[in-house]
Amino acid sequence: MEIDPGVLEGIGAAGGALMVVWAIVGILAGIACLIIAIWVGFDAANRRQPGFLWFLLTLLVLPVGLTAWLLARVYLTGPAPQTDA
Repeated sequence: MEIDPGVLEGIGAAGGALMVVWAIVGILAGIACLIIAIWVGFDAANRRQPGFLWFLLTLLVLPVGLTAWLLARVYLTGPAPQTDA
């Protein structure tokens, strides 16, 4: 039993398209993680916490860092300091 070469080319094209989709999803997820980590770092710095350390924690371990920061910003620091603009 032989497989038609056209079928094999179709399978290869579908696999290539799937790989491109996963690459795009991975890039978008990486950008989203970076944006969230930057936000955590700036928010921590605005609340007089070590912003770079919070940024690193969130960037390296996103679910743990983000959860820890969201809990810490409520229970440890209270509301953000008000600035008179």
